[in-house]
Amino acid sequence: MMVAAKEDQITVLVADDDTGVRSLARILLRRAGYEVLEATTGREALWEMERHGDVVDVVLLDVMMPEMNGHEALDELRRTHPDVPVVFFSGFDQTEVAEHLAAPTAYTSFMPKPFENEELVDEIARAAASGRHA
Repeated sequence: MMVAAKEDQITVLVADDDTGVRSLARILLRRAGYEVLEATTGREALWEMERHGDVVDVVLLDVMMPEMNGHEALDELRRTHPDVPVVFFSGFDQTEVAEHLAAPTAYTSFMPKPFENEELVDEIARAAASGRHA
């Protein structure tokens, strides 16, 4: 399936192994007007970026996932798509991603789980505004 983004359409790739969290994020982001792609593992997120990276404006990336965790996925993502904004989210403490947040690369931020609906939408908007398509 090819994803064609409208010129003003913002596309978010949501990568989380928890179906409930992924579904909630998809619903909230679509209600806010975003196009949403989904992945259940870090490896799948990289595959989606390989297929649709030209239209993905923001990656929402869970820290703890099977196969390839968020840290590993981000390291690879920065090699292939260095400018795409990434929002980590996790039920764990922000210290889990501190080294990535401090790195002088593209926009990278952290959101704790559980998150408030408006917080998620606002953070994705900030990330998109900082990104390559903004």
